[in-house]
Amino acid sequence: MFSPLPVNALESEDYYTYDAMYCMKTGECTNDIEEYVVQSEEEKLILNTLKVLGVKVYKASPIYFTNNYRALYYPDINVIFINVRYWKDQLELLRHESWHVAQDCKVGLHNSNVVPLRSHTDVPTKFKEQAIARYGTDDPYVYKIEREALWAGETAWMSYIELEKCLNK
Repeated sequence: MFSPLPVNALESEDYYTYDAMYCMKTGECTNDIEEYVVQSEEEKLILNTLKVLGVKVYKASPIYFTNNYRALYYPDINVIFINVRYWKDQLELLRHESWHVAQDCKVGLHNSNVVPLRSHTDVPTKFKEQAIARYGTDDPYVYKIEREALWAGETAWMSYIELEKCLNK
């Protein structure tokens, strides 16, 4: 677990930037970053599975996120950070980021790659449209990855079922 630093590694003008997200990722910034607290049975099972897979999950202050980032999964270090500004949606965010873990698991968890798990025809139109609205179409790879994660975020147990497959690899 991260432990608080005596003095935050960032100056206040660096908050809400990509530098702040990087600082959180590297563990240099630890103030207002805590382990994720379980609320529901689905969360408990997802978190237990992530733990077995070696993926850590934290909730973090909005100061460490830029733009409208609600949560992040770093596949190179297998850590999820959820922005507490959006804590009312924590289960949806946990599902979404856990889906990225499952995408990462498909190619091996200890890398920095994620791959789509579903065919374009399988993903409901609603989530394709949401992915275009949020991420645009400039990067087709991001679109493919995110449309699935948006779907998983709104679908109970979808991420957990996919994570379970990772345990059996």
